[in-house]
Amino acid sequence: MKSKVFKILIAIASAGILFGIGWQVFTAFYDPYESVTVKQGTYEKKVELSGYFVRDEKAITVEQPGAISYAYKNGERAAREAELLRIYKEEETLQALEQLDELSASREILLQINQGIGSDGLNLDLVKRQLSDVRTSLMHAVDDGAYSELNTLSQQLLLCLNRYKLCIGEDLSLETTIAELDKQIAEISKTIPQPDSVIKTDQPGYFCSNGDGLESTYTVASLDSITVDSVHEVLSNQENALSEGTSTVGKMVYSNTWYFVSEINTDDAEYFKEGKSISLSFASHNSQTVDTTVEKILIEEGKETAVVVFKGDTVNAELLSMRFETPSATVFSYSGIIVPKDAVRIERNVNEEGYSENQKIVYALLGKTVRSRKLDIIYEDENVVVSRPSEISGYVSAYDQVIIKGRELNDTTQ
Repeated sequence: MKSKVFKILIAIASAGILFGIGWQVFTAFYDPYESVTVKQGTYEKKVELSGYFVRDEKAITVEQPGAISYAYKNGERAAREAELLRIYKEEETLQALEQLDELSASREILLQINQGIGSDGLNLDLVKRQLSDVRTSLMHAVDDGAYSELNTLSQQLLLCLNRYKLCIGEDLSLETTIAELDKQIAEISKTIPQPDSVIKTDQPGYFCSNGDGLESTYTVASLDSITVDSVHEVLSNQENALSEGTSTVGKMVYSNTWYFVSEINTDDAEYFKEGKSISLSFASHNSQTVDTTVEKILIEEGKETAVVVFKGDTVNAELLSMRFETPSATVFSYSGIIVPKDAVRIERNVNEEGYSENQKIVYALLGKTVRSRKLDIIYEDENVVVSRPSEISGYVSAYDQVIIKGRELNDTTQ
């Protein structure tokens, strides 16, 4: 009997020891709080748009088919009566013209190099920096999808490489090479026939080879008569509209001012005020961002959508080729300590006048200690609070580990 009692006591003692060890392990690894590290940054509110471009532009059309040679690159400005394109009978003529352009560009590079021979202009350190800058620009152009810049940058890279060769003492027989290029250029020039027709511009402006046939449909004058329904109709039938304008071979844009007519949800209309500056970002075009101003807002009673007309003056090859687009509009941005809304608590305090007031705070972990931190709120919504950075003790700071979930944390502390 005594032996049985003794065994029971040993079992109870063993269980107690195991429980104590287990509790120590549990408390060592158990974290009663879920927290995140807050950082200083910029919080932006974006609204997704769907719309179309309107410009002062004119389509370029041709009466007879043929091989077209363009005299200007997209986005380049042409003077009045400038020759925009030539039309040839044979496609082989375009290949000869392209070869001629390449040879002429190479010749120009060699002439620039030749001008530096025997002068103090070729400094090795300077050439190295130029070579590094061009290589970096070339890589950025590839990463950003700015393919229209690749040809010019490649020529600059070739120029720098040959200058580098001269600096390190390589013997370049440039005169012989230039003479050979002159010979090839003269031979190819003889094979190029006169064009069947030439098209010139009637007034100065920006050239674009990507015409869509809608240049005379979406005019600046048409903005005076747009309605919510008419804009919705345009955006609903954009595929049909584009398919009808495939016969154009380019266009001229006569002003650097353009408009973007966009349909938005009525709930988002509060973010847009006439005269307000808004940035538009076109994700489909390498996230190109341009600054605009809200020109007009149309809100009609009973409609689920509204219309916002943006005005911009940025001109480049990509923007000129755009028609129907779905950019995002940055309607506001705030810089500060970005705190998730789940971390915000309410603390009730008594002010200097003796009145009770609520103050929004967060709890921050300092090791194993929990401390409250004040917020200097400059913006808040259902997702975040942006607090103004402060050097005053007791306010939330960047890289504070704030608690978003934990035991014994109430929304209101007495």
